[in-house]
Amino acid sequence: MRLPVQGGATPPSPAIDTALVKAALAQIWNTLGTAEETGDVAAFGSVFHDNARIDGQGGAPLAGRATIEGKARQSFGARKYHVMDMIPIGTTVWDSTAAYQYGTLMEVHTPHGEKTRTEYGRWAGEVVRGADGQWRVNHLIAFLDSTRYAAK
Repeated sequence: MRLPVQGGATPPSPAIDTALVKAALAQIWNTLGTAEETGDVAAFGSVFHDNARIDGQGGAPLAGRATIEGKARQSFGARKYHVMDMIPIGTTVWDSTAAYQYGTLMEVHTPHGEKTRTEYGRWAGEVVRGADGQWRVNHLIAFLDSTRYAAK
């Protein structure tokens, strides 16, 4: 809340560079995709705050970076990720420290011993800038709409 200044006027809000915020968000989604494709658990975990949460379709919520990294390690060990794209559709920048973004996702992976599959879905994420100035995911929700299996 901004307090009125002398004469009852409200001081102007500082300008928010939404392009800069959107670029930071794009970097987060790119890092997540690259981390899945390379199996890099540390890079995957680096985009989440320590107390972050992931809610995914059909699974228990993942609370905390350590839990998220543990699930990533398990997932990366069970399949080879070929492509992971998170494509933003909409963005709301609340202020210089918080933003919300949602979009579609496409993931191509091959579980060991199974056919390659392409999964399509949707996601939404709350991203906040920490005291260190870094933008990280605070809450991510993702669910699948459809899966297509490759012919063997």
